[in-house]
Amino acid sequence: MLMMMAKTDLNVVVTSLNIPQKLRSRVVSDLAKQFMKAKPVVERELNEQKKEERKMPTTREFS
Repeated sequence: MLMMMAKTDLNVVVTSLNIPQKLRSRVVSDLAKQFMKAKPVVERELNEQKKEERKMPTTREFS
């Protein structure tokens, strides 16, 4: 499901970059594969950011 969404979004990007039609599907699938590899890393980073934000004191705690 996510792979299909990624391919759809990437198709729009590839089309806007004026990549020749013959190369588009290959470029899209290569980019989608890279996106799927990067997804767990990005999710991990976002989770760590959320943890850090929770640790930071709010303005009420300062006053």
